[in-house]
Amino acid sequence: MDKPTQSDTLWPNTITISPAFRDSIKASSVPLDTRGLALVQQAKAGPLALDLYTWLAHRFYSIRRTTTVPWILLSEQFGSQYGRVRNFKANVIKALPVVHLAYPEANVSPSAGGLVLKPSPLPVARKIVLDA
Repeated sequence: MDKPTQSDTLWPNTITISPAFRDSIKASSVPLDTRGLALVQQAKAGPLALDLYTWLAHRFYSIRRTTTVPWILLSEQFGSQYGRVRNFKANVIKALPVVHLAYPEANVSPSAGGLVLKPSPLPVARKIVLDA
């Protein structure tokens, strides 16, 4: 069987983003620990665990006080394939131990109302930039 060519694919192989969008991404980016990402992948916990790891890293960048993120809001963001919020919640609870292995500093726990996030260190420490 021949290799597919670019014209055989359904989607283009490249995307173009505006300079404003690129700058927005750069301004709000949070570094991730590649060892943590590898741990999540090796655990074969699925894409939800990977999504939770990256989402927590981003959320902990700006969180300053204990916050509960309701299950319904989380399911709208991550759980579109789950028929019910309770099914999504069960899968999040199942994925959290793997996320904690990859990101042990993440102070996150499930509650009846949602995920409870408490201020936590980032998976990769912030660099201090000194003016020369």
